[in-house]
Order: sequence, then C-alpha cells, then structure tokens
Amino acid sequence: AAMKSVNICKRQRAHTLKTERLEVLEEFRQSAKRKFKRAVGKAVSSSQQAEELWENSYEAVRNDYLEKALEGELIDLELDVTPGVNAIDSLHSVESAS
Repeated sequence: AAMKSVNICKRQRAHTLKTERLEVLEEFRQSAKRKFKRAVGKAVSSSQQAEELWENSYEAVRNDYLEKALEGELIDLELDVTPGVNAIDSLHSVESAS
C-alpha cells in the first residue's frame, strides 16, 4: 500500500511538471486575447457587464412575474405593515386569518 501511494505521488508530480509549461502558454494566450480585444474595441468593461447582468436579472424576474400573473398563480395580499411591526409577522397574521 505504501509503494502504491508513492507511485501515485510520483505520477502526480510528473503530471504537474508537464502541465506547468502549458499554464504559462495558456496565461500568455489569454493575456494576448484580452489586449487584442481592448485594442479592437470589443472588450466589455466590468461595469458594462454588471449593468447587463442587472438588466437580465430584472427582465427574468419581470417575465416570471408576468407569467405567474397570467396563469393566476399570484395571490394578492394586502399587508397592513405599520411602523414597529415586522413585515413577516404581518404576513403570518394574514395567512392565519385565511
């Protein structure tokens, strides 16, 4: 069992040494790709990505809401949320009254 684990470690070490050279090439390739996109003007900034994510999530939630509304799955709750009263407690009181 000890020899088996030693051989496994040797194989893993050899594999790591072989792939180390490939990592450097992969990092270089990714860096060159980013620089090319930046130079050409096709790169998307992180703020633009964040804006697109928010817009997409808003659209998904809105579409989900509209689908449920059309299917009649939404329950119209009128919550009496007064200052100092937890909204969750108000929801529970509405549910228990039903």
